[in-house]
Amino acid sequence: MVWTQRLARWLFIIEGLPALLFGFVTWFYLTDWPRDASWLSREERDWLIARLTAESEARRSIRSYTVWQAVRDWRILLLTLAYFLHAAIAYTFVFFLPTILKRLTGLPDFRVTVIVSLFYVVSLIAMQFNGWHSDYVCEHRWHTAIPSLVCGLCLLFIPSSNIGVWPTVLLLGLANGCLLAFVISFWGIPSAFLGEMAGAASTGLINCIALMGGFAGPYLTGHLAARSHSFESSFLWMMIAAFVAGVAVLIVRVRPLPSHPAT
Repeated sequence: MVWTQRLARWLFIIEGLPALLFGFVTWFYLTDWPRDASWLSREERDWLIARLTAESEARRSIRSYTVWQAVRDWRILLLTLAYFLHAAIAYTFVFFLPTILKRLTGLPDFRVTVIVSLFYVVSLIAMQFNGWHSDYVCEHRWHTAIPSLVCGLCLLFIPSSNIGVWPTVLLLGLANGCLLAFVISFWGIPSAFLGEMAGAASTGLINCIALMGGFAGPYLTGHLAARSHSFESSFLWMMIAAFVAGVAVLIVRVRPLPSHPAT
């Protein structure tokens, strides 16, 4: 028991080291503006500056937001709600997915570990593909809302009946992939209508409140599981949260930024 506790502590330390390392890299290596990026060629810097300038002008042609106007905008408030609910579900999966899978399927611990690992490999692929495709077609609302709605459907069907071990595994894996796919396209929505300072302030607001969702979701799930000795009530609130988040994203209509050729 003692050595497993020590191993767990070292795992937390090892997991935190890359973030610490890349924090120093970001501070000393990354620049504030493309014109200062020495690792880019002159042609790449010129293209990037022209692209960012065109996008900024497109936003200002619709409306120029101050920071205070941005954080009070109803669309930002809806996006904050959506990301809060998403974070509550996502962090619940982070903490409880192995336990949920074990409880629902009765699989051995080693198989549960392997399956959860495969979940995140597949989810990484889904996240990258959804981000690439949303940028390719210059559409982010549906690319964000559909994963949330599909996640809600998966959470609806999992506890509704005894569907078997592998259908349960499939639905849990699909729900987990949708949670990661949601994130990668979500941030294209506020950046489509907010400028530099307003966009940065809104990003901070959304993230700050979403972190509270990351606490509230696992806490609520643990509380309900302890009282009912079941995850059924947790599936219910996560399903409702996923549907509400998806609908909230769809309500936020923004004009897409003009597309530019990549050359």
